[in-house]
Amino acid sequence: LRTLAGLAEPDSGRVTRTGGTTTALVSQIAALPGDTVRDVLVGDVPDHEWASSSRIRDIMTGLLGDVNASFYRQGMDTALAGMSGGELRRVALAAALIQQADVLLLDEPTNHLDIEAVDWLARHLRSWSAGRRALVLVTHGRWLLDEVTDETWEVVAGSVEAYDGGYAAYVLAKAERD
Repeated sequence: LRTLAGLAEPDSGRVTRTGGTTTALVSQIAALPGDTVRDVLVGDVPDHEWASSSRIRDIMTGLLGDVNASFYRQGMDTALAGMSGGELRRVALAAALIQQADVLLLDEPTNHLDIEAVDWLARHLRSWSAGRRALVLVTHGRWLLDEVTDETWEVVAGSVEAYDGGYAAYVLAKAERD
């Protein structure tokens, strides 16, 4: 995923990117730019500008409690230092979704999330990927795969096998193919 995001070079071969295509990566190790929730999500953009977006309000409500990030002790001004894995994961996901990138790369996005957050994320990703965007999802969460994917790729012995549908369809098609 880091190679697809342009953050690492491939060991061999090449990666070709279309000019102007944007990517957002949420990796398993959160390296967030900034010291507070506000720094990561909206930077120095005035509140009236970002809060007027229903899309941003929906993301913040779904992952952070509301536009004031009420899940956190000091709301938007809560320091990242000392946050739990789940708290950091919510901020990282919100930041990636707010970006509205063309390609969203998610590595185990449901790690450390409670069931309500996983459900919200699945619903949001279904509507998000309905546009002209791509979602690359690496997960062990079979339910999430079934909820948000319409194609599943399996990497086997250095090649990629493509299957239509989510995880359940993949299991069935793989058994038929084998």
